[in-house]
This record gives sequence, structure tokens and C-alpha cells, in this order.
Amino acid sequence: MNYFSQIVVAHILQVQNSYLVYEMCFMLFHFKSNGGKAGMPRTQFTRMQLQKLEQRFVQQTFIQKDDRVNFARELGMSDRQVMVWFQNRR
Repeated sequence: MNYFSQIVVAHILQVQNSYLVYEMCFMLFHFKSNGGKAGMPRTQFTRMQLQKLEQRFVQQTFIQKDDRVNFARELGMSDRQVMVWFQNRR
């Protein structure tokens, strides 16, 4: 286990937020040896997430930070994922 893996595992053991654990595991298993840059694949949204995102977009094309954080938590997504989805949808 390399140094990076040890750091990620240590953080996983301390984090209780399931989304953060997912991100850390993703980083651990997708860490590339090309200068330490991790490759990020396209995010796959569930049907339920897409339906709720589309419904919310119909109601409001711009979503404020507080609403976005709560909405992301409801969907099991990160705040940034919701923000980028709305930007790309506009």
C-alpha cells in the first residue's frame, strides 16, 4: 500500500458521511501514476436523481447555495455535482 493509499484509508476510517467515503474510495482506486493526477469519469446519475433535477430545473433555472446544499443532500449528491448539473442544463 503506497503513501497515498494509507492517507485515504485513514480518512475513510474517520469520515461518517457516506458520500465522502465514496469519493475517497474512488480516489484510492482510480489514482493514476501519471504525476499523481486522478482521472475523473463522467458522473452517472440515477433515474430518480435525474427526475428530481429536471423537476427542480422547471421550477427554477438558478438555484441558490442554501437550496442547492439541501437539495444535494436530499439526492445523495455533492453540492458541486448539483451546481454543475444546473450549469450544464442551462
